[in-house]
Amino acid sequence: MESQLLQPVKISTHGVQRLTFLDGLRGLACAAVVLYHYAKHEHLNTGIGMLWNLGAYGVHFFFLISGFVITLSIERYRSNLISFLKSRAIRIYPTYALSVFFSWCFLVLFKPDYAVPIVDAMKNLLFFHRPFGIAHIDPAYWTLMQEWIFYIWMAVFALLSQKLKLPLLSFSVAMLLGLTGLSLLEQGNILLLGKTVKLIILYEYFYLFAAGIFLYRFHQKRLSKLATVAGLALCLLDFKLQVHLAKPQFAFSSEIEGWIVIGMVGFLLVCCSHVWLREALSQPLLVFLGFISYPLYLIHNRAGEAMLGNLKLLGLPSVLRIAVAIAIFVTISWAITVYYDEPARKWFRQRLLKSRAGLL
Repeated sequence: MESQLLQPVKISTHGVQRLTFLDGLRGLACAAVVLYHYAKHEHLNTGIGMLWNLGAYGVHFFFLISGFVITLSIERYRSNLISFLKSRAIRIYPTYALSVFFSWCFLVLFKPDYAVPIVDAMKNLLFFHRPFGIAHIDPAYWTLMQEWIFYIWMAVFALLSQKLKLPLLSFSVAMLLGLTGLSLLEQGNILLLGKTVKLIILYEYFYLFAAGIFLYRFHQKRLSKLATVAGLALCLLDFKLQVHLAKPQFAFSSEIEGWIVIGMVGFLLVCCSHVWLREALSQPLLVFLGFISYPLYLIHNRAGEAMLGNLKLLGLPSVLRIAVAIAIFVTISWAITVYYDEPARKWFRQRLLKSRAGLL
């Protein structure tokens, strides 16, 4: 799902030394999502294989990381919020557009029944098509809308922070409190929110972005341990009230899923506190996966299922089919990153941004 979620971190040399572990986390999260989708397609996620379902929560990690990194980016662009939004568009859209084209062509060739009509494929290029009832070419694209709405909210928070002379973090806290209140009203049948409203206010996932914001401040030593724990507790309360009292996701009960989310937030908190863990996450393989994770996330799902289906016709066993599909899509993602994504972003930056600041 970056989008910013998945793009490699590129800042000053000092910053790279401190934040390379986020690339490792992205790589780990993306690998988990890919394995989850492929194991599910191959029906390997039952019994003990149910553990593969944990990979679905890689998306949650993406949102946590995004909250962390976007806070740094918005601080760099505070004097020019339009440039901040342009930088986000440059990060997301070029590779998204190519992935739409690639995925649609791949499905037409190898799994026509998965392919949406060409008119809908073209409408996917609009990016904001889903609220109008137009299907995604690939269901995994749902995360990109969440990301973009978060970017817009962060720009709004930054603008309000400048105008009202209040800390940026205070607006995230206010939104968390507001969402918690809305959740209580909805669960008491006093208020019923529509899907579009929930999307706009990030009803189900803002707590993850907010947790990333708190963790960034803690990592930068700009928030005390007590304030960080209190902020994260508020995020987890929001999570519990808004999502899991009502419905568990994927294949786990609400209680188990709650512990999974708590574990992810706690893990990133430990990463912020311990150098040895950040170094472990900065290993070359994980950083490489983080480097290619955006295109890999965008193209692996539906196209990967089509490839797995065709490999099955060759009589290959499930595990080998998955290994072959992963190898092929990792290679394609590497080529997209090196020969298209990075040159395209450089081209757009030179023409649309006056400054090279904030290249997160």
